[in-house]
Amino acid sequence: MQTEDYDAYLKEILKCSVVIYDLTDNPTMERFEEVRAVCDAFRARVPTFKTRRVFILISSVHSWYHTKSPDPSDPNAYLSEQDYRRRRTKPAYRDLQLLERYVVASGKMTKGMFKAYVVGAGAVYGAGEGPLHHWFKSAWHNAKYLPIYGTGKNFLPTVYIKDLASILQNVMDFTPRRQRYILAIDPILCQQDQIVKSISECLGTGRVMKLPEEDIYLNRELSTFQADQLQLDLKIETTFCRDNFNVDFTAEKGMNMLISKIAAEYKKSRNLEPLKVCILGPPGVGKSTISRQISDIYRLNHFTQADMIASTIEILRDIAGDQSEPDIVGLDVSREEDAREAAKKLLAEVDLSLGPMDGTDAESEIARKSVSQLGDEIICK
Repeated sequence: MQTEDYDAYLKEILKCSVVIYDLTDNPTMERFEEVRAVCDAFRARVPTFKTRRVFILISSVHSWYHTKSPDPSDPNAYLSEQDYRRRRTKPAYRDLQLLERYVVASGKMTKGMFKAYVVGAGAVYGAGEGPLHHWFKSAWHNAKYLPIYGTGKNFLPTVYIKDLASILQNVMDFTPRRQRYILAIDPILCQQDQIVKSISECLGTGRVMKLPEEDIYLNRELSTFQADQLQLDLKIETTFCRDNFNVDFTAEKGMNMLISKIAAEYKKSRNLEPLKVCILGPPGVGKSTISRQISDIYRLNHFTQADMIASTIEILRDIAGDQSEPDIVGLDVSREEDAREAAKKLLAEVDLSLGPMDGTDAESEIARKSVSQLGDEIICK
């Protein structure tokens, strides 16, 4: 509905049997006031209703930001809906917490003709990816590393969008009598580094790099709300959904185990198709010049054989330990030693063909030396 007439907007809203407001994407005070106004309008019209009205606010778990574990001595202790009244958050999200309480209170004392619920959702992913988009985008653009902010060991509450929809449908169908605040969280929580590694391995180079925690606020693709969301560290679960709703969670084993499906949805929703062009021809006909011009016009990545060999050698050096960089992660611990030995072996073969490269700038050395010195057998490896 597109209108500047707010009264007309409220009039149409009041005709609805179910109203769902989504505040998971960068909520503002203007939206907060709008939610309050809609709840107030419903409560005022309760005596005129002949059928029940349901209001659902999809909020985020920012309102739990600083909430401590119910049992700090137990590493397996999880927060749940039962800890609703214990919630603590950052000052920036105090208004969000108050709004959630307002919505919950609005559905009380209305003789069941108006019911209001708050669904506290984790970071929503699936199709567009929401706050996780910058990682997917960087991986698709073949970034050298995907960033992990801080240690990466924070437990990041997430929820698959289809599971969130299923929870909302259950709220509409069953309209719980007593439980007015319901969590929507994946059954298995993943840590930030697990999520980033899975994205990098599925869509990108498979490599990640740890950055200082505060660097996330320098990422221009993230709002402060989203940056805070990705820094959440909450062991939290939705016990009410598990015990009372009929929800067949798609992400039953956690987001990182669903990554291939999520990546496929991401590419489909954004109409992403890989474009790869190979320019062939005899020496001196202008392959490199034409390739660069095409790349500039269509904003494509331009690779020459020397570029690819140089990049591969740099990666091999990192893996072999010749150019170890701190905080670079990307290999399964169980395979790390085998990968290191394989990298050393292949580097030795390259050195035999091109001669040892003493500098760290492999690309300039390869450009200086004839790439033709490397046999097809080594290049194909």
